[in-house]
Amino acid sequence: MVDDSDVFSIIVDHHNSSVVYLSACSGIYKSETAAELFHKIQGIPFSARRTRVLQQDPVDSNIVYAGTTEGLWRTLDAGKTWNRVTAPNIIVNDVMVDPRQHSRVLLATDRSGVLTSDDSAKTFVATNRGFAHRQVSAVAVDENDPNTIYTGVVNDKEFGGVFESKNGGSDWRQITDGLAGQDIFTLALAQNGTLIAGTNHGIYAMNSARREWRPINIVVSEKQVRVPPKTRKAKPTFRTELVKSTISGRVSQVIITPGAWFAATSSGLFRSSDDGKTWRGGPVERNTSFISVRVQGDTVVAASLNGVFVSKDAGVTWTKPRVPIYVTAIYAAAITPDAIWIATREGALRSADSGATWDHVLGGLPGRNVRAIDYDPYGRRLLATASNGQLFESRNSGDSWKEIDSNWTIRSVASFKGRLLALTAFDGLVMKRESETLRSAARGAN
Repeated sequence: MVDDSDVFSIIVDHHNSSVVYLSACSGIYKSETAAELFHKIQGIPFSARRTRVLQQDPVDSNIVYAGTTEGLWRTLDAGKTWNRVTAPNIIVNDVMVDPRQHSRVLLATDRSGVLTSDDSAKTFVATNRGFAHRQVSAVAVDENDPNTIYTGVVNDKEFGGVFESKNGGSDWRQITDGLAGQDIFTLALAQNGTLIAGTNHGIYAMNSARREWRPINIVVSEKQVRVPPKTRKAKPTFRTELVKSTISGRVSQVIITPGAWFAATSSGLFRSSDDGKTWRGGPVERNTSFISVRVQGDTVVAASLNGVFVSKDAGVTWTKPRVPIYVTAIYAAAITPDAIWIATREGALRSADSGATWDHVLGGLPGRNVRAIDYDPYGRRLLATASNGQLFESRNSGDSWKEIDSNWTIRSVASFKGRLLALTAFDGLVMKRESETLRSAARGAN
């Protein structure tokens, strides 16, 4: 063996204990002398040699499965030849062959959860119902059909993206054509039913008829170009030219209102007045990286990690109110009918005068690490989440708060017509009706 090779898996032949297989970061080895001498098995390409697990068929000892970083491989002749039996983008962490029915093979994978075969690895299907393995990062509900829910996923590449449920979260299907494995950080539904996704590489819109995603990232700006004078004595003139660029970075939040769309991105704040066909905007007072944007009427509040920005004219002009000097990190912003809120490392802050002055709000909230604050217009209440996963509500404009009991570690929460939809740290999407405790709401895609 290669001396410095990490060994991941060892199996001893069920019928001949002199035969030993082992897998390592340098490939697969076999011994026919009870491990006194190993030789390297050929037949698996160099790029897939990192073999995390080996598993032998309990009935036919000539069949051995090898779970690698480039799919599942199988030999039918005790290692002489190998064939890949899954797609190469499957990263296999573990393999189980059912001892009661050896044609049933289960795979534990990165990103795609549990895959199962009932035909000796000829075909595999995902069997993730009830299994929470995805990091859900965004949620949106169709106002015209509350049973239609969309979720966005990060870190799962081609196995992630956006998922849709038509039955209130009982079952899910993936809708990712055109997303190219992008992470999803925010979802929003336009009034015409178009689903909008903010990703790590710009903004996408889904064509509801073709179920395909397309980028909508064209930024238009105006540039004054000098026109040379026709005579020496003539004064120079200028003409306006349109310059096009694209939103290419991370999009943390998209808010859709009847009058305009707003996007908080890593390259600035952007506004669209033509349903995302074109965007205008960019850095605001030299600030580029925005993490949150909220809208109520003509008032728009946006937040970066170290600043808050307020517009009273629907995003045309901006001011930057001064936040208390002790605030070291801002996580999110919110608007209620009577105040502006920011969630910070130093707790929740409220301003009733558009940011001129701020109050540090406690009244039942943690004094530090409030991660998000949201206004629920249906329940006329405020909702807040803390870094430790606690969820709080206030029904008196934030003067006092009480914890909403749950068994989940909650990262953020959305409310829709009497339902709470919470994104958790480890358990996907959970849902709560007013008369219920929080329960799992995504059995197929969480």
